Amino acid sequence: MAYRRARFARRRQREHRPGLVGFTASAIPIGAIASTGDYVEPDNDDAVTSALAAAMTDSDPAAYDPAEIRAHATTFAPAAFRARMADIVTQVMDD
Repeated sequence: MAYRRARFARRRQREHRPGLVGFTASAIPIGAIASTGDYVEPDNDDAVTSALAAAMTDSDPAAYDPAEIRAHATTFAPAAFRARMADIVTQVMDD
């Protein structure tokens, strides 16, 4: 298997809900909503599997806001990609 790298972030600040963010080799988010915390960078596929399993086991589904997760996911939708790409092309062409 190809080398994979996973990164998890958990924040435990009083004013914020805990969060989990992870990226696989294809850079698809496996969790949602976190900006600070402890990072884990496994060195091999077995470590990725263990880290993913631990993160999913330790997470608290009730701590996540479904509307916030859904809103974040829509930023990866094809329409959002096309809009961002059109903005970039317009910027480049105008310069």
